[in-house]
Amino acid sequence: MLYDNDDFPHEKQGKLYTYFQLILNMNDSKSQIMHELSDRGIITEPGEDDQIHLTEEFRHKKEEMKPTIKSADGFRTCLKSFTENSLYDIDDLSSNKKTDIISLYKVLKEYEISEDEIGKYTKITHTIEAVANNPHVPTGFIPIPGSKINQILSIFSDSIIYFWKEDCPTCVNISETLSQIVTSDIVIEDVGLASVYGPRYSDVIRSEYDVGVAPTVICFTRSTPEIRFVGKQEEQYLEKELKQLYSADKFID
Repeated sequence: MLYDNDDFPHEKQGKLYTYFQLILNMNDSKSQIMHELSDRGIITEPGEDDQIHLTEEFRHKKEEMKPTIKSADGFRTCLKSFTENSLYDIDDLSSNKKTDIISLYKVLKEYEISEDEIGKYTKITHTIEAVANNPHVPTGFIPIPGSKINQILSIFSDSIIYFWKEDCPTCVNISETLSQIVTSDIVIEDVGLASVYGPRYSDVIRSEYDVGVAPTVICFTRSTPEIRFVGKQEEQYLEKELKQLYSADKFID
């Protein structure tokens, strides 16, 4: 058993659990969820990057499973369970994401997860993988659909939302800068962190948030856009602005 008490050993995992609550609408205690995952050999201890990862064995089984998934047909129940009470709608899921979800689902069945629990476990493992293994997303930022930003703001009224696209060197630079900032304790832990893949949600993010260029970073305070950064930014300038908005000093009377 990895965890001996009722708290995560790292504060950032507390935030990850809050995302689980948001995505899964679940009420299980932190220790129960993490104990179950670790006892079954599904997750690792937090690494040097303060992230929980899927175990090598579990990831290997999932990758071996993916080529066997020829079609999402026949897995409607699995996908419906995945999207129920979550940030995702079935229409949000690309064919590759559906293959990932179905692969996770089938591997979890090998771990003898009950039918009542397998939908929840599929969402959790997918979220852990999305947070830890997406090279385009800054450390600690959870990938979300563009239509679900308000759900993040309902939990974290102060949030940083990062909009990106592939084949974008400036996006890579901004992502690296954001990773450095949020892992250096400049931004307090109560700030929500989320990323949106712009091309997939271009209509909604343009109409609701006036985002038409990648990268764009919108900083919300009290659920209201406070400042935005579009395109290339100097690291020191971005750090200074985020510190002014979200540092612990701002919240000290």
